[in-house]
Amino acid sequence: MKKAVALLICLLTMLQPLATYAQNDALDPQAKSILDKVARQYKSFKSVKAEFSLRITNPDAKVNEAQSGKLFLSNDKYKVETADFERYCDGASVWTFFKQEREVQINEVDPESGEISPAQLFNINSKDYKYTMRNGSVDTKGNTEIDLTPLNRNIAFYKIRLTVNTKTNLIKKAVVFEKNGTRYTYEILNQTGAQPLESKFFIFDSAKHPGVEVVDLR
Repeated sequence: MKKAVALLICLLTMLQPLATYAQNDALDPQAKSILDKVARQYKSFKSVKAEFSLRITNPDAKVNEAQSGKLFLSNDKYKVETADFERYCDGASVWTFFKQEREVQINEVDPESGEISPAQLFNINSKDYKYTMRNGSVDTKGNTEIDLTPLNRNIAFYKIRLTVNTKTNLIKKAVVFEKNGTRYTYEILNQTGAQPLESKFFIFDSAKHPGVEVVDLR
């Protein structure tokens, strides 16, 4: 579950402003143009509210799992809700509440941890990835696929495939390809540029969860 949480955070960050893509002119110019428009669209939102589905598959390991949830984003703050867990981040600390275990773990935000947060994957640094349009075309619904390949070969995944709608300039889908054959397919079912959210919305409130064990690792 913790692995799924981390990769979920990886995907969700992709919906943040992608402005750093514009700094790299050596890569696919058509993909760059699309990602620039996506960046401007998400930067125009005061916050983001999204519903998503996740499917985890690995034929060799006979894995085929599905779950769904909600995401709330505001700058470097985020909240993720699923049936199994909730994760809160106020930009400084991260609370992960495992519902079945009735336990919440608190960690500091660590930029050097290697985990991509929602405030980053909606803001991936282009210098860390190569990006190209998969088929070099846009379908009749306005959708196109863009592949992002990390330059760092020591991480667990070797590719992220984004589906972007060029009519709305929103990300519709992302597939994370792991080297062990596992695929994490995230679909963004609904997303809106919601009204500003209060800072306390992104902090776990122990008073609302009596009896929960708190493990503070900060």
